[in-house]
Amino acid sequence: MRSRLLASVGTVLLALGTLLVPAGPAGADPARCGGWAQPRDVYEGGYFSFRSVAFGGSPLHRGPYDDCNVVNTAFAGQGIDMFCLLNNSFGTPFFYVRNTSAGAGGWVRYDEIIWSQGGPAIHGCYEY
Repeated sequence: MRSRLLASVGTVLLALGTLLVPAGPAGADPARCGGWAQPRDVYEGGYFSFRSVAFGGSPLHRGPYDDCNVVNTAFAGQGIDMFCLLNNSFGTPFFYVRNTSAGAGGWVRYDEIIWSQGGPAIHGCYEY
């Protein structure tokens, strides 16, 4: 009788322990978000700025996809260092930029920054 009781208690504890084990980090990146080396800075000039607070700023992602984790959100008035352009596997253009005010670099989708007309061409990130 005692061994059956201990076996039942053990089974219940094992089941509860399984439920209490964390499932892993929340919001983990898809595999395609990792492994991107910081591209060489091949752009010289201005003509770009981050979006204003009213528009939610400009999210800088860990990789060139919208579902990659955001490493920084940059806002109008903060410094921007534009590196280069890359079209991801869906054909969506992303720029690698650095928020010089925060010291954070990441990938920003083309429509998440403000373009001024007349700027020089942006080179591809891996064209060198």
